[in-house]
Amino acid sequence: MKTEIHCAIDMTKVFIAIENGKGGVGKSTLAQLLIEYLQFRMAMPFVIQVDVQARLAELNNFEVSTVASSPELVRADPSQQLSRFAVITDKAELGGMSGRPVVVDIGANEDQNFAYWAQQCELDADLNEFGLHPVVFVVFTAEQEAIEKALEAVESVGRALPSAHVVLVENQRFGAIGQLHPASSAHRAYAERLVPAASTTSYITMPKIPANSYARFEPHRLSFSRVVQMLPAEITEITGLPRADAKICRGDVAFFLATMFEQFDQIFGGGNA
Repeated sequence: MKTEIHCAIDMTKVFIAIENGKGGVGKSTLAQLLIEYLQFRMAMPFVIQVDVQARLAELNNFEVSTVASSPELVRADPSQQLSRFAVITDKAELGGMSGRPVVVDIGANEDQNFAYWAQQCELDADLNEFGLHPVVFVVFTAEQEAIEKALEAVESVGRALPSAHVVLVENQRFGAIGQLHPASSAHRAYAERLVPAASTTSYITMPKIPANSYARFEPHRLSFSRVVQMLPAEITEITGLPRADAKICRGDVAFFLATMFEQFDQIFGGGNA
């Protein structure tokens, strides 16, 4: 299932959410790629991260709003579950007024909380009033749990944001869906449940970076775009790689970034803001 739907969405009037209830599937990586893509297309986003981590704040030189992820607090006082998401509506209203997109990275185990809140506060109606089109990226890997959690996210999006366009993102970091044995539980979950439930979505892939080259830069909190712009001498200084290997690593990251940007262009109508 690899459907390319050209939405032709004005990216200055878009509300983007990235979801999957399972951790470690690449949600924050995709969020960062979308942030860099929007900046490349001259659309400076408001960014909100619903997570205990602050990865997006560390990678970007602008304010990233954080929604505290505290399941214990939510169980102790359910009203906190609703109030902590209020910043999302605030940023969406600002985005609609200022012509800036909004990106929300929803951490592990938070997608259902977000969906419940969105239903309760009628977020879909607010986004329509603000002039923002919701686009939800559901990221998954070739693992049964990740696929099942992706299905849950697709279903919850349908209830909470009925006007949203859903984009399935197959993260191939640990292998591709096409490489799974047809009799495996993961492949069956994908073919029998996720594909039918997401028959009208867009579908893109997030390929594995050759030789895991970005791993050499991630500890230094360098964005993908920053790595691509670095001189070989700079890369050598922080990684200890020889000049030739430094250029190869930079090339691997550049190819990955270009591949993702090309796919985002398909989702956003060729990058025409």
